[in-house]
Amino acid sequence: RIVSVAEDIEAIYSILDRARGRIFTYDFSRNLLHVYGGIGQEDGKFRSPNSIFYIDDKILVSDYLKNTVTVLKPTEYGTLIRNGYISYIEGDYDENEKIWRQVLEYNTNFDVAYVGIGKSYLRKLDYREAMNYFKLADERELYSKAFILWRNDLIRNYFAHGFWIIFSVLAVFILQKLLKWYSSWIKDK
Repeated sequence: RIVSVAEDIEAIYSILDRARGRIFTYDFSRNLLHVYGGIGQEDGKFRSPNSIFYIDDKILVSDYLKNTVTVLKPTEYGTLIRNGYISYIEGDYDENEKIWRQVLEYNTNFDVAYVGIGKSYLRKLDYREAMNYFKLADERELYSKAFILWRNDLIRNYFAHGFWIIFSVLAVFILQKLLKWYSSWIKDK
């Protein structure tokens, strides 16, 4: 039972499930980033949570039955994920790549980090490396985009040189045929 939604930064939002007391945090592409909370008496758990909201990087959860507001601070891992999105939004792609690599030190199965690194390479016009990271994340749509851009660069770079080579070979071939025809025409006269 979703009872509350809160936006952190423009790329991240959280929803509160009252039935389980859990908070689910997603990015703007609907990738699940993390889940925390629960029903119980322990720290970080709730009896009847009814709303959430963000203040800076902290999430506040009000609990109807406890009559409390719980302040949840992000872990280092959570902070890295948040900073990864912030650096991407701000256009700092070198920092973005560095942060996502740190996230992968915590969790090598976090596909969002591979996609983040791939997007960084895509923005830096390194399509081949972007393809490698999109493949690791099984991100087919972005892999296809990077592949098309890489292929177009390849064609543009090599076809420009190849065009002149093909043109030169054809010109020599046509010139030989014309000379042969001209010499046979001269002999006939």
